[in-house]
Amino acid sequence: MRVLRRAFPGIAKRVSIAAPIHIDQRGNLSIGSESFLNTDCVILNGAQVSIGANVLVGPGVVFAADGHHIDPLERAADPSAKSKPITIEDNVWIGARAVICPGVTIGANSVIGAGSIVTRDVPPGVLAAGNPCVVKRSVSANQENWTGADGLKRAA
Repeated sequence: MRVLRRAFPGIAKRVSIAAPIHIDQRGNLSIGSESFLNTDCVILNGAQVSIGANVLVGPGVVFAADGHHIDPLERAADPSAKSKPITIEDNVWIGARAVICPGVTIGANSVIGAGSIVTRDVPPGVLAAGNPCVVKRSVSANQENWTGADGLKRAA
């Protein structure tokens, strides 16, 4: 963790990361306190990847902030990556082998199902899953008053 924090000063003190982890570039990464990244995560961080506090990331999750032109002629003329930031807000749980695509924001208190391909923003407080990932339902019937993983009461 000391080596990671030297390369990525945006990693909070109380973060747990299970090795191995694969990070594309130095910088462009922040991880909030009490977050956990399980084994074999991949972070392609050509743009900022921001992971909030109390976030649980399953094994094999890919954060792909890098993309390319869709048009083959544009891609041939400019093969460089077209990166867009990824934002994971606080208290999110991302299931195993999910892929988070460029430019996506996942709202606070949401859950992303295992194996999901997240191509668009996910609002706060929902369960979303699938390929492509879509909202399935609210995560709680009582969004105004819930208890986080750390036992603290939070408002929606």
